[in-house]
Amino acid sequence: MTKKYNVLTYKIPIIKPISTDWKTFGKISGDLIYNAIKLMNEAIRMHYVNIQDKYEYEREHGRISAREWCMEKYGAASFSTHINRTLKTRGEAKNIPGDLLYRIARQAVDTFNTNAREVLANNASLPTFRRDQPIPAPARSLGITENYTCFLPFMTRELAQEYGFKGRRMQSFEVQLGTKGNAKMILDRILDGTYKLADSKVQRDKKGKWYLLLTYKQPKKERALDVDKIMGIDLGIVNAATIAIAGERKVYTIKGGRD
Repeated sequence: MTKKYNVLTYKIPIIKPISTDWKTFGKISGDLIYNAIKLMNEAIRMHYVNIQDKYEYEREHGRISAREWCMEKYGAASFSTHINRTLKTRGEAKNIPGDLLYRIARQAVDTFNTNAREVLANNASLPTFRRDQPIPAPARSLGITENYTCFLPFMTRELAQEYGFKGRRMQSFEVQLGTKGNAKMILDRILDGTYKLADSKVQRDKKGKWYLLLTYKQPKKERALDVDKIMGIDLGIVNAATIAIAGERKVYTIKGGRD
């Protein structure tokens, strides 16, 4: 039987960088966020234009599959491939790791698809990503530790070398997470395997504070039903319903009746 989960997100403040100072972290991560948001806005615009172009083509020439359309127009197997190729040529992408670039493009497309019906019907404007927009932080890279730190993969190898970072995680910042509220309990349960860490996001808010929007999977509690317990309901006039449960002396009533 497949185990079922609730997928939840908890906002945890980033207290301080461990592997460097605030100045270096703020410079590299701030530039990353700024450029990532510019590229997300470009990606969502490209997706919108692509859909409009495909509709126009189909009005004149009939239906065409997404794969055929992309091969004919862009020489790519999918539009996602075309977006990634295009974004990589932009100056803003120079210091963004390839996996993160793919994920922010995917996030932009998913955001458009969520709002596509209203946007294409001209009932809503094209979504715009602003400076406090969270960016992806893949679960496999976070590496939460027993000291409540995690790793943010925010650097290309070239940028990490330029700043003198070394070692297996040279492309990631190790940062200290806050443990107030439910944060410590959630982190402990991720560490002991009770909860499963999922792809999360990192946000810099408008005041310049940093947060990990930690997403995790919490097992759903299975409620066992007592198949031997029987409940009887009698609908009436004075009382809307009278309820009795086998094995219990108490009788429950719902007041009401007819108007």
